[in-house]
Amino acid sequence: MIDQARRAKGGLSSRGVSTSLATEIVDGWLLASTPPGALERPPADEQHGLQWHPAVVPGTVAASVGALADLDQHMAYDSYDWWYRCAFPDPRTEGDAGSSVRIRLDGLATLAEVWLNDELLTTSANMFVAQQIDVTDILRDSNELTICFRSLAEALAEKRPRPRWKTELVKNQQLRWFRTTLLGRIPGWTPAIQPVGPWRSIWLELGRGIEVSAPAIKTGWDNVQGKIELDLEITLPSGTQLEAVTLVVEEQHYDLDARVTEHGWRVGGHFTLDWVDAWWPQTLGEPSLYDCFLEVRTSSDWARVDLGRLGFRTASLNREDGRVQLLLNGVPVFCRGACWTTNDVLSLSGDPADLRRTLNWPPPPANMVRVGGTMVYESDEFYQKCDRLGLMVWQDFMFANMDYPTDDGFFLESVQWKPCNNSAAFDSPLRGNVLRRK
Repeated sequence: MIDQARRAKGGLSSRGVSTSLATEIVDGWLLASTPPGALERPPADEQHGLQWHPAVVPGTVAASVGALADLDQHMAYDSYDWWYRCAFPDPRTEGDAGSSVRIRLDGLATLAEVWLNDELLTTSANMFVAQQIDVTDILRDSNELTICFRSLAEALAEKRPRPRWKTELVKNQQLRWFRTTLLGRIPGWTPAIQPVGPWRSIWLELGRGIEVSAPAIKTGWDNVQGKIELDLEITLPSGTQLEAVTLVVEEQHYDLDARVTEHGWRVGGHFTLDWVDAWWPQTLGEPSLYDCFLEVRTSSDWARVDLGRLGFRTASLNREDGRVQLLLNGVPVFCRGACWTTNDVLSLSGDPADLRRTLNWPPPPANMVRVGGTMVYESDEFYQKCDRLGLMVWQDFMFANMDYPTDDGFFLESVQWKPCNNSAAFDSPLRGNVLRRK
């Protein structure tokens, strides 16, 4: 019966997982530019004689317009408003009566307005924030999604308080007010190709089944056996009752406790696994990983929700006698490696095959890569590949080298975790800021 169940797409990520049908909106995107502020709303075809061109989504404006020439002659992408649009049909069929539909935006760089059928859905001023918007009530048989990326250069020209100290890293000190990458904006570091556009995937989600949200999985290693602790929320379709939830690690089953809450079910448990091996960096041992998923039994169905691959390790810091020494599973680790910039300066993600080839490069004694605070949070595939290769990841938050206006209420709110119905809004992946959580 489990083999016939619906399966979630991908593994555990910051936005949660579900058995809903998710379709990535990739094809049919068009792109046009206007001077800053020339249009307040999505343009009609006859307005301003706009020239629409095919666009790459996910990707940036540079990836869409063919920026190979820009490696020598850079276009000031921050100086324009950029309009993306795409038509799509209602994903619901006759059997989907009562199903909800959401649009999920995994990352928009940087000042964005999102419109559906000429109705403003949301705005974004933080390229590191994902949003999920319920559009059930405004869908038509035929729909048009429009995203406008407003000119960052225009926003930078506005007067704001000066920083207490200046950085030589960037030319414009006002960048400290905006949650965007400094890639393409640091002279001499990368080509001056400013990232603008839907750099992460855009999804159309049809809510048909079980929703798993606020997922938290903690694993550890006590020098003998593995530890695992799970806590999450489950929402079921109306009229459905939860009967059992089982955590499956490889072929081992662990029954989870569940209790009713105001919005659904709270599910959790903690277990000792005496049959697993520890995860080690490639200089100390094998990076052992184990397949993990949930089996959810309801009054009407079974479902399988994939949670990805887990490793078991414990990281700590030895501060005896003034030391700053990393211990992994109780063993001192000498960290060697390199700083990671991005695999593709145009799209900020690049081809997955190229990513795999690049990460396969550092042989022992390398055991760590650092994602610096002026770059971008990397893709789930990046961290998963590092897990498989035995590479530790030193993960900076995307704050570096500037006097950020943390006394400004709007800025502070934009970088804090704030769970809400329509947004997985936080300025950091659920991966920890030092080592990838196993």
